[in-house]
Amino acid sequence: MLETTGIKSVIEMAYGLTAAKGACVLIGVPSEPVTIYTLPLHFNKVLTGSEGGQCVPDIDIPRVVKLKAAGRMSFEGLITHEFTLGQINEALDVVRSGDAGRVLIDASR
Repeated sequence: MLETTGIKSVIEMAYGLTAAKGACVLIGVPSEPVTIYTLPLHFNKVLTGSEGGQCVPDIDIPRVVKLKAAGRMSFEGLITHEFTLGQINEALDVVRSGDAGRVLIDASR
């Protein structure tokens, strides 16, 4: 189970829905403490966090931007909302509401 939102209730639900000997990986970072029942951890259920994978931001982000600009990469289905840089406050409101999947800020518009 991969949890990407960082929302307390979603993290707790994701852990609860993880199989008895499964793994729940937290990618999103919660802004408040999360409460879980720890007994399953003693019987091979796994709860772990992600350190961002093997990403090297200085190399990987410009590469993704170039691939997207060249039409060689699509974010179809991944991005739920798009905003201009001038709409950054609206974008933050959507992210904080928990209604967003992934939000794209297009600084070129």
